[in-house]
Amino acid sequence: MTEAKETTVTSKVGLKLAAALVAFASGIGAVATVLVLAHQTPSSESSTSNSVPQASAARTPAAAAAFPSPPPKALALAQEDRDLAVGLAVSQRGSKLRLQASVVGQESPEQGLAVAFRLPGRPPVSAHDCGPGCYRAQIAGPWPRRVGVGIRGPDRPSSTVSFQLPDSVWGQPAAALVRRADRTWRSLKTLVVHDRLASGPGSQVTTLWRFVAPDRLSYTIRNGPQAVVIGGRRWDRLPGHGWQASQQDPIRQPVPLWESVSNARLVGTETLKGRPVWKVAFFDPQIPAWFTIWVDRQTGRTLELRMTAQAHFMHQVYGPFDRPLEIVAPKKTDA
Repeated sequence: MTEAKETTVTSKVGLKLAAALVAFASGIGAVATVLVLAHQTPSSESSTSNSVPQASAARTPAAAAAFPSPPPKALALAQEDRDLAVGLAVSQRGSKLRLQASVVGQESPEQGLAVAFRLPGRPPVSAHDCGPGCYRAQIAGPWPRRVGVGIRGPDRPSSTVSFQLPDSVWGQPAAALVRRADRTWRSLKTLVVHDRLASGPGSQVTTLWRFVAPDRLSYTIRNGPQAVVIGGRRWDRLPGHGWQASQQDPIRQPVPLWESVSNARLVGTETLKGRPVWKVAFFDPQIPAWFTIWVDRQTGRTLELRMTAQAHFMHQVYGPFDRPLEIVAPKKTDA
């Protein structure tokens, strides 16, 4: 498939899956959108139907221009705060520390908030508006190890999101590490993914994904729908119903979730499941979303991932890798 066609297919949501998810858990249509986009599994019907609005809006140039992206080269971190995606960008120029909070609600960047940065041993520093969902401040002082983003608005209780920072923002840039993780991902023969995806408190789905290169996958949503995709064929099943067959363009799998990478920085080294790993944070301006990944230092495999985006908070755990795995067509299908 050409790159242009792959982009078109990716941006078109599989309405069958989206409808199934909405029926499965009312109120999490936004979660359905990213679940489909994350693994690029549109149904055959999606090529001639309108896609879910949240998906197309997230990829238009106008929406990307209005998004409060982190400044270039800044350390870019993010967390969920109930229904909000809260990003923190930190950079240092001489004796000045530059801070930017990006606050994104369920439908758009959050404007009109009172935002303050809280650093250990210092009084809170009020931020000024720098565009939709963007709040900035500049202060003097040494590089902190922790920054809190205090948020207060007229329609929500006050909250503070705390970010642990690495020793220095000018530590090792990590674009090469992300490229290595990308190459390793695309070289896998098989992969199992344990996925939790939420749009806010009380709205989440848990999914088991199985991938076999080059174009086979299956997923099972806990207490929800299932699907099998083999090349240009797919089968979907709702709870209590039979399998429904359809056609679609083949999708290359397994591939990483991100589409583009900026602000990649090594934020630490840890041990995960007994394996030494690099912890890397970066921003994807194309989705747009913030990512943190834990990459095995020996194999280059991504062992864990967290993604924070508008109304989409994802946590994925990966493995086993390259184990024997079969994905076959269902034996019985409904006419």
